[in-house]
Amino acid sequence: MVDSNDSPKIKLVAACEECGEPVGASEGRDQSLCAKCFSSDEPQDNEQAQANAQPQSQADEQPPDQMLFDEDVPDFYEILELIPTCAHGKAFIVHDNNMNAPLLLRFVTIGVARLTGGLPIETVANLLVQQDHPHLTTVYDWKNHKSKNYLILDPPPPKNLETVIQNEGFLDLPRAIDVFIQVCEALEVLHKISVVHGHIRPRSIGIVEQSKTVDTVKVTNFSITSVSSNNIEQPVKVSRNYTCNDIFYMSPEEIRGDVPSISSDIYSLGCVIFHSITGKPVYRGRTVDEVRNLHLEPKPAEFRRRYEIPAHVEQVVLKMLENDPALRYKSVNGVRRDLERLRDNKAPLLEDKWKTWMTYLGQ
Repeated sequence: MVDSNDSPKIKLVAACEECGEPVGASEGRDQSLCAKCFSSDEPQDNEQAQANAQPQSQADEQPPDQMLFDEDVPDFYEILELIPTCAHGKAFIVHDNNMNAPLLLRFVTIGVARLTGGLPIETVANLLVQQDHPHLTTVYDWKNHKSKNYLILDPPPPKNLETVIQNEGFLDLPRAIDVFIQVCEALEVLHKISVVHGHIRPRSIGIVEQSKTVDTVKVTNFSITSVSSNNIEQPVKVSRNYTCNDIFYMSPEEIRGDVPSISSDIYSLGCVIFHSITGKPVYRGRTVDEVRNLHLEPKPAEFRRRYEIPAHVEQVVLKMLENDPALRYKSVNGVRRDLERLRDNKAPLLEDKWKTWMTYLGQ
């Protein structure tokens, strides 16, 4: 039997860098770690992570990639950016060396799209080229290059309503009414040529801010010019804030898979207005499916009292949000007229023919 007094002494020389326990000098290992931390895999993983990171660090020092190239883009354009969100085709931000200006090239496949009212895409493209409205993204031309067709239009503004909602929470009512009057004016142009926007979302309303109180709107992503795909897969809520997920702005018809219509545009616009002036979507849930089902239910939308939205404003927005398309505004023109009346502190007409007739008589 060995006397405990004769057992080898372990001199404690330091504390473990990981857990703070004493470390022995004669334990035959790294004296900065105790036995438990030394035997774990974590230090080895850290060393491996550092080893793996070394090639990445060297890669970061490599020279930048060469200039972007795509064989379908004409040589006199310098490609600045590929737009990864473009669905059913491709799109590029380019620099036009002749105009010395940035442009958006949107490649489009010939056929009939869901948002063209049954018209061939080339017919719609030529109709869009003929439109010139200050609140609608300008479509300059419809070209063919190497058997590929593309639109030339203005690039989207760097700021849009989605970024405003994310950064500011909501818009003050007078500012919001002014913004959406301009949106209605742009949509009227599209609807007159039988083209449905079909993708009215906060990010489709570009904003060129002129001052703290006046915004100039540019409506983007309409019909065949759209370069934004649905973001239906992203979360509906992050922390306490709701995202701008597409599901918040989709009409019941769109959710059911029906072809979008002018009435669908009115519903989606109502959803965007609601979110913009309250800071919250019309229908809220923990998942995309929950929100989708709320859109489909016949229960009408409503404003909560704490939003403190004037009754006349509620009337206009809730009429846009009717579940039955037959009960909504018949045209964006009707929406715009009522928004203008709200701006002028007048009661909305709500497309009541008798009220409209009396208004024309000056009553």
